[in-house]
Amino acid sequence: MTAADPTVAGHDPTAWHPRPTLAGTDYTAPSVWDEERERIWFGGWICIGRSEEIPEAGSYVVRDVVGESVFVARNRSGGLHAFYNVCAHRGTRLLDEAPECGLLGKAIKCPYHAWSYDLDGRL
Repeated sequence: MTAADPTVAGHDPTAWHPRPTLAGTDYTAPSVWDEERERIWFGGWICIGRSEEIPEAGSYVVRDVVGESVFVARNRSGGLHAFYNVCAHRGTRLLDEAPECGLLGKAIKCPYHAWSYDLDGRL
């Protein structure tokens, strides 16, 4: 390497890291956010709480996950089920006025047309 030749053994160091940091626009660009949502957030499991928060049948937690309202409820046999917080009929929020955690009882009831789902999510 000489002053005239910036490469080491024929490798140009700028080729390894042509952009060492993100551009400022990457932090606010909607297209970057959409890609992150799809590739990172929706590509795997996301912890939204601890099982101790929903100790008994009918108990639930509601969380916002990357702009989507979801909830997890414990069924009668002790299993946990995660759901989008919308009714299949008209898309109404099922637990819109509900606190972040609580007790559902025996069913999840839509406030719009009273469609009811059991704690396993069946209509």
